[in-house]
Amino acid sequence: MPFPISITFATPPEGTCPATFTDAVALLQALISGEVTTTFTPYVMGANTPAVEDQNKAWIKLDAAGRPIGTFVFYAGSWRRQYTGKAREITYFTGDPNTYFDGTGKGLTTNDWDGWALCNGANGTPNLTDRFIASAHMDNSGGHDGFDAAWKLLWNGSMFDSGGIDQYLIKAQDLPELDLQLDGHDYNPGGSPHVDPSLIIDKLYVNGAPESVTVAHYGFDSSTQVQTKVPILPKFYAAAPCMFIGYG
Repeated sequence: MPFPISITFATPPEGTCPATFTDAVALLQALISGEVTTTFTPYVMGANTPAVEDQNKAWIKLDAAGRPIGTFVFYAGSWRRQYTGKAREITYFTGDPNTYFDGTGKGLTTNDWDGWALCNGANGTPNLTDRFIASAHMDNSGGHDGFDAAWKLLWNGSMFDSGGIDQYLIKAQDLPELDLQLDGHDYNPGGSPHVDPSLIIDKLYVNGAPESVTVAHYGFDSSTQVQTKVPILPKFYAAAPCMFIGYG
């Protein structure tokens, strides 16, 4: 904190010189005055909440060991921490929200999260419940504008400000083409069996008549089961995103 500029004024004395030292001091008190010409806020420093008479000062708060943990000013009835974030900045919180936030997710004015709010869709924050933050498209390459009313992500040739799914149902077109064939067998009574390679997997000739035969089966039974979607959520550690919304 810079020192204030102080100017001292001295008025020339009139009359006779003082006879004693006490008279000289009294004369100087009357002749000399001063004023602070710059804005200056005094401060108090300590671990305890400043007294009422010190609410016009800044408070450099210390912990029990004497370490500085923040600078506060008295505003709207509470000691408020100096700005700890930038407008719309998002960071993460891992503690008990009931200790630091009110029922809407807004940081309590009496603790370290004053000025912040949980990103739950309230207090002007985006709703990031059960969502990851993905890095946006920022270089405007390929004719795509990474910011248009909101940051956007380029995926599969299109721009999105949100999206994604946590599970996916694999469809037939997701799998490579597979064509299985089995040689047919034509058994003639009294003769030797021979192989006809032109017969496909589900046509097996037995005793001169074609039969439908299942050679192999995998996956779910569509007649009795519903296909299970594949989970695609990567490993994660859950934390609550918070946005700096400023002091209200």
